[in-house]
Amino acid sequence: MSHSQAAGSILVCGLLAQAALAQSMTFRFTPLPPGPPGARLTLVIGINERGNMVGVYFIRHVKHGFYLESAPSGEYVTLDFPGAGYTAPGGINDKGEISGYYGERDGGTVTAGDHGFVFRDGRFTTVDYPGAAGTRLLGINNAGDVIGYSVDPPGGFIHSGGQFRTITCPDGRPGVPHGINNKGHVVGSCGGSRAPFLLTEGGVSLIDFRAGLFADAPVVPFAINDRGDIAGAYFFKKVRHGFILTAGPAREFIEVDLEPGTILHGINNRRQIVGFGGHSFMGYPGAGVPARQ
Repeated sequence: MSHSQAAGSILVCGLLAQAALAQSMTFRFTPLPPGPPGARLTLVIGINERGNMVGVYFIRHVKHGFYLESAPSGEYVTLDFPGAGYTAPGGINDKGEISGYYGERDGGTVTAGDHGFVFRDGRFTTVDYPGAAGTRLLGINNAGDVIGYSVDPPGGFIHSGGQFRTITCPDGRPGVPHGINNKGHVVGSCGGSRAPFLLTEGGVSLIDFRAGLFADAPVVPFAINDRGDIAGAYFFKKVRHGFILTAGPAREFIEVDLEPGTILHGINNRRQIVGFGGHSFMGYPGAGVPARQ
């Protein structure tokens, strides 16, 4: 199945920490193909440096995993754990290794009976937090480190070299990780408060970018690249908006609103982004048209 590259362009507006809305980075967007035959909804979740993507599609309310070689190819490959009731890939690295989770029935959040998996060299391997009733894996980096969270006991973790390391926020609450880069840096949310955090070599710290207009807006980071750019979503007046928080001393909070309800799930080192609004899309840095006048 082929897919046309003809797609709309948009200018993404930026918000400096304490400044008013201003023009900033621009993107071109390509809507992704609608999914395999019969799919009623397709969500892209992760992207690597090659532009390979993973995500989920739904048929009769059942969640199936997929691998997509590229946006132009349009060739979805179903990736379902054998015998599972549902499968949900959460990340892909540059080697093509895929992490995710599976279970009998998807309850939205991690529940008893969920299991994490890593797919490499054509084979699934189950990875569960020791003693937990349920485990979900999300992102994976080139070293094969994966992040995830569990229930009973609850908590977030990094699985590296066969060992689990728990993630704890500064106030003692468990950290729920969402994205990991090749430096081992992790972004996520603190349990209960949904306060966003960043884990680096120096430990876990809260990300303070709720300033000015967005002082009370919940912010959820979903991905981080090797530059340190963070992508995710924030909620303002009950509407979801995508964002990029650029790395460096002059960090910039960039709103990415392709359409109402936009969420960004992935960003690579080329600042290619993937997400979902009314449909799944891929974004490429480049010339665009103003999103706001």
